[in-house]
Amino acid sequence: MIKDEKKQAAQEYEDSLIYSTVSEQCDVQKAFIAGAKWEKNRAWHYTTDELPEINKHVVNGDWFDFVAKDENDLKRIMKQYPFSRWAYVEDLLPDEEDKTMGYYIKKIYHKRPVPAYILNFVIPFGEFTKNMSKTDAQMLLRTIKYEMYDYQYKRRNKMELLSVTHSIQMTETELTVYTIHGTPVITFRIEKSE
Repeated sequence: MIKDEKKQAAQEYEDSLIYSTVSEQCDVQKAFIAGAKWEKNRAWHYTTDELPEINKHVVNGDWFDFVAKDENDLKRIMKQYPFSRWAYVEDLLPDEEDKTMGYYIKKIYHKRPVPAYILNFVIPFGEFTKNMSKTDAQMLLRTIKYEMYDYQYKRRNKMELLSVTHSIQMTETELTVYTIHGTPVITFRIEKSE
C-alpha cells in the first residue's frame, strides 16, 4: 500500500522539478527534507478521518500497539487508551526491497580518452560504496543527476553548463550523459554486487 504511494509521490515530486529553475532542481537538501517529512507523516492516520481496520496490527501515537478483534474491541481500546492518531505497523517497517543490501553504482565511460570535464565532475564523488540498498542507490543516482544539471565546465575559454551542451537521460536504474550529437559519454548504472 505505502510502497506504491512512495513511488508515485517521488515521481510527482521529480516531475514538478522539471518546471523549476536549475538551482531549485539541484537543491538536494530541500528535497531530502521534504521527502523525510513526507515519509515520517505518510503512515499516520487520524481518528477524525478514519479508524483502523479490524484484525490489523496497529500502533497509536503513544506507541501502544494493539489488534482489535471486532468493533466493540476497538471501541474498548479507544476508550481505555484514548488516541487521536494511529498507523498500521506494517507501514512503519522498511520495505523488503529497502532492507536488501548489495547494490552499487557502476561508472561506464563510453568515450576514450575520457573528456577532462567528465573526469572533473566524477572525481569528487570518489568510489561509490558497494553495499547500499536499491532505494539508496536510486537516491544517489538522482543526486548525481541534479548535480549534473548545475555543473559548469570550461570549453573554448568559455564556461558552459553541462545540461545545456549535453543531454542527460535517466531511468530508474541508469543515468547517461550524451553529447549534442547523441553519442554517450558516461553512464552511471545501478547494479547488484555478486
